[in-house]
Amino acid sequence: MEVHRGRPEVPQTVRSRATHERITAALVQLVESGQHQPCAADVAVCARVSLRTIFHHFHDLDQLYSAALATQISRVLPTLVVVDSTSELHVKCDAISLNRDSIHATLAPTLRAFIANPNRAARLTEHREH
Repeated sequence: MEVHRGRPEVPQTVRSRATHERITAALVQLVESGQHQPCAADVAVCARVSLRTIFHHFHDLDQLYSAALATQISRVLPTLVVVDSTSELHVKCDAISLNRDSIHATLAPTLRAFIANPNRAARLTEHREH
């Protein structure tokens, strides 16, 4: 059992978090496989959960897409290289280029799916702050 803030987590919380992450991972997997606008039923099949479970964990698909994008952002952050300002120009350019490529490779499919729906595109500004 995991300890969270000094208290042991109850099994339901651990299971709920795992289901939440599985649903988010399913959306990312579908988007990365080329489905630009997977529906909730597709996500449910991929995550091996019921459609009702998806809407128990997420208010709507916009919230699910937001969670998927946040997951992708947290996945790419550790891969970024610190750019040393005292390095030679070509070293700095290489580091910046590597960071850009890593960000693009990780986020592009999810961002494309996210902004394919005009309502979700408006929420993109929330994630630009990251």
